[in-house]
Amino acid sequence: MQISSAKPLFLSALALACAPVSLSAQSMGAGSAIHGTVELEYSDDGTNDMALLYGDADASFSFNGGGEGMGFDAGVTAYLGEGGSSETAVFGALTYTTSYGKFSFGLPRNASSGMSRMPVIGGTQALGSLQKAWLGDLPLTNYLANDDYFAGVRYDGDYGAVKTALSFHHTKTDVNFADLAVKYDSGFFFANGSLQYFNGNGGAEATVFHGEAGAATDFYDAGIGVTSGDKLIPDAWQAWASFRPIDQLGVSATMLDPDGSAAIWGLSAKYGFMQGGYVQGGVSDTKNADALWDVSVGFSF
Repeated sequence: MQISSAKPLFLSALALACAPVSLSAQSMGAGSAIHGTVELEYSDDGTNDMALLYGDADASFSFNGGGEGMGFDAGVTAYLGEGGSSETAVFGALTYTTSYGKFSFGLPRNASSGMSRMPVIGGTQALGSLQKAWLGDLPLTNYLANDDYFAGVRYDGDYGAVKTALSFHHTKTDVNFADLAVKYDSGFFFANGSLQYFNGNGGAEATVFHGEAGAATDFYDAGIGVTSGDKLIPDAWQAWASFRPIDQLGVSATMLDPDGSAAIWGLSAKYGFMQGGYVQGGVSDTKNADALWDVSVGFSF
């Protein structure tokens, strides 16, 4: 990863372990919407520091004013670091919505992308770029790190409290992956799970599972997660809890434990202002590495 070469030692340690956001949609007319986050952050572990510009956004356009028919989805995830280093993934797909669900063709995001409810560890987006690998976004992690873009198809079904997605992609390095995701939200309890199958051009295969469960209200949410990496990534446990004493303020505690050997802990606080703006501060730590401190300012739309 280009950016990881400039990251503090703490981030390098997390990258080696990999070796063997609430958004309000903005309407753009009937059937069209855009939502995302732009954030500028500064992180420091006492020895190394780094500034990073993070952006993640998705837009949906309907050619017939909403409802059934043709449309277009576009998306981008980008990490822009110091010295010109950058990691960017761009998506775009033609869509066709029917009474049976939505079908996407081109370069859609994989089915379980963005499904996880877990906050970013310590509020640090630089860590979040690596954290995604354990939360159903392994294809995105590979896209960002190796510019290994993928083309494919995706289906989304909405059954009220239950939402499903299924996708199949082929990357430019001849890796095939299929992704099945299911999400349930009762308004209090939530659960989601994904199953991803990877087949490389050398015949290598792997099946990665990720699941989460928890509860959420207007004032708090908490959850646990588990990932089985099938030797593609280390197995891992996750846990988190967030508390919002007032609408503008949220505090989150997070934990990611890859392979049961080097748990990473994070604590962050986020204060919102105006409509979509926020400031955030946090700290992350693990054994055999210095604590990583982070401060950021951003805007969600």
